[in-house]
Amino acid sequence: MRAIRLRQAEYLCRSAENLDAAGPGLEADRIEALVMHGLAIRTNGHYGPAADVFRRAWDDARRAVLPAQAVTAGNWTARSMFDLGRIDEAASLAAEVARLAERVGDMSLLRGVTHVVRHEIELLRGDWRTAVSGLLAEARGLDPHYALTVYQW
Repeated sequence: MRAIRLRQAEYLCRSAENLDAAGPGLEADRIEALVMHGLAIRTNGHYGPAADVFRRAWDDARRAVLPAQAVTAGNWTARSMFDLGRIDEAASLAAEVARLAERVGDMSLLRGVTHVVRHEIELLRGDWRTAVSGLLAEARGLDPHYALTVYQW
């Protein structure tokens, strides 16, 4: 995350590629590196390629049965689908990620954003009362540190 904040996306991409090449035994780290790689690409304005990286991380995390990484990757995949205008796909994936997080606990790197995309879609579809009350309910149930992320939306 520090590399993204400092706009060192090239460094982050190289690091993610190196970890990806490291092979078996480091699946959780490799998937987290893929997410960071996607964030670096996204930060540079390349939303389509970032969505592809997030989707790969989502698929790999589910295949490896790594729920924390799956929730994180799924959040970013759904966010990317939303940003690319693929609303139905984003809604379906956001619902799947929310069910996973409810079943195993939201252990993602960015707790609190699991349901945000779902509420943004409600807002986009004109159901603003449900969206706002849902976001407020999400924030109320979180540690204040993570609730800040929800309030920012």
